Amino acid sequence: MKNETRLGLAVASILAVFCTGANAAPVVLANQGFESGLTGWTSTGSVAAAGETSVVTSGSDWIIAPYQTQMAYLDGSGAFASGLDNFFGLSAGTIDAAVAGDDIVTNGAGIQQSFTGHAGETVTQFWDFVARDSAIYSNDSAFVVVNGQVTVLASIQDGGIAVGSYGNSDWQSFSYTLPADGAYTLGFGVVNTGDFVARGALFLDNQAAGFVPDAQSASTVPEPETVTLLLAGLGLLGFMTKRKNSFDM
Repeated sequence: MKNETRLGLAVASILAVFCTGANAAPVVLANQGFESGLTGWTSTGSVAAAGETSVVTSGSDWIIAPYQTQMAYLDGSGAFASGLDNFFGLSAGTIDAAVAGDDIVTNGAGIQQSFTGHAGETVTQFWDFVARDSAIYSNDSAFVVVNGQVTVLASIQDGGIAVGSYGNSDWQSFSYTLPADGAYTLGFGVVNTGDFVARGALFLDNQAAGFVPDAQSASTVPEPETVTLLLAGLGLLGFMTKRKNSFDM
């Protein structure tokens, strides 16, 4: 009888391990890589599925690349601060209090998706924030909202990863482990503070991709030494051609 009890306990332990492992499985959102456009997501403001995108700033021209062919591009405009609060189901002023610092949120854009999951499961989304403004004038920010809780991901100078004036966070990941079985809503947003013009940009994808400053493409331009050698070669070619023509005459 004791042996049977021990066997039963061992089987129960093994099953518990397997169940725990199953609960720890990642949550895969619908169209998480945005290869089907914005299908499965709701959005407000300027939001689109985009391929490789150049974000022009006063400091650098950043080229943001998707993991596959598309990613979500939140170009921080199109929705007023009050509209963003309403979109995410937040009380008025919540986003401003969470992300603006000493500034005031003017406008921005947001995207979200609802899903169900089990305790212990984890949802992960990759993101990249680009600031088009200066720390002198603004604290443009990117944030995440999970079931009404706002967390700053990045900003120009106050909150999350500080990218500085005209900076880029590079691709980062946000992960959230579900505390209980049930329904959840995961949302992301980007806001301007202090103005309506130099808007921030937020990119989302299911894997980290790439970014480079546009200026790096200048590496395809010949270096001065290369240009000098090229001109010397052309001069020599011209001399040889002229000499050959003289002999022909």
